[in-house]
Amino acid sequence: MRQIRVGIIGCGMITRTFHVPAIVRFPELKIEAFSDINKSWADEMAVKYSAPYAFSDYGEMIGKIDMAIVATPNAYHTSISKELLKAGINVLCEKPMGISVEECEEVAKAEKDSNAIFMVAHSRRFASNVMLLKKFLDEGKFGDLRNIELKLGHSHKQWITRSGFSFKKEQAGGGVLIDQGIHLIDLLIWFYDGEIKVVSIKGKDMLGYGMEDIVEAEFLLDNGGKAVISSSRVDEWENLCKIEGTKGWAHFHIDDKTYLLVESRKIRGCELLGAIQFKTPLTNIYQEQLKCFIKHIKKNKKPPISADEAIKGIRLMNYCYEKMELSK
Repeated sequence: MRQIRVGIIGCGMITRTFHVPAIVRFPELKIEAFSDINKSWADEMAVKYSAPYAFSDYGEMIGKIDMAIVATPNAYHTSISKELLKAGINVLCEKPMGISVEECEEVAKAEKDSNAIFMVAHSRRFASNVMLLKKFLDEGKFGDLRNIELKLGHSHKQWITRSGFSFKKEQAGGGVLIDQGIHLIDLLIWFYDGEIKVVSIKGKDMLGYGMEDIVEAEFLLDNGGKAVISSSRVDEWENLCKIEGTKGWAHFHIDDKTYLLVESRKIRGCELLGAIQFKTPLTNIYQEQLKCFIKHIKKNKKPPISADEAIKGIRLMNYCYEKMELSK
């Protein structure tokens, strides 16, 4: 079977640290081209990974690749994805899918009009502890969800982008909410499939860029329950997340992807032992994400994080920004 030719658009930290190391683990994939507005970065990656092509204009990839990873600053995700889909190229787009609902809806239309597969890289879904938790949720092990607390706090000093786009609002679209918080919004929507409304949201501009560096948002679930998401890019947090339902509860760790603590009479063992800690497999979430994407390309089947699915998170994120109270 012919290898799938891959083009990577954007040669920053996420590409170098996670996407390319994941790609090279799959023999069915062949890195064909790199593209970056800073062509020296593309040249560097092409030499390192023996790719035939390096471009400053991603459009030159069209006709040379079957699949693309879009890992540019947020403001360019939708325009690039839309053009590639129209050319029949399968697209794995870094989160967030885009900045506005309207531009994301244009990508969704391009996805529907194309024979190509589109998926958003919400990598946190692919952690083994989160996947097991989702299985339990789908099986109704915890009953109706009443309380959800999701946390993600990492200092910006631990993740310095090559271009510095995260602190340029016109390129990033916002601060920590669109950067780290979008992971939590995606998990919230994935865990709870009912209507979710923003009650309040407060952000603090700690670094002086006119964007939120710490954020806390409270949501109302349509079953009367509540959810809170918190994120920071100035501090290191424990990042322990919690869900509580009418028939049990669970704690899982965002960073320790093997940790899941549950209590539910509907889970075997809990009736005798009480809370049980599961040690789930230590897997690479970027490899698992890529495996999912490749599978759906081969089957020509809509993936789980399609444009329509990702738009739900963008819509909720935009509601958050509309209500946000930003202070110093």
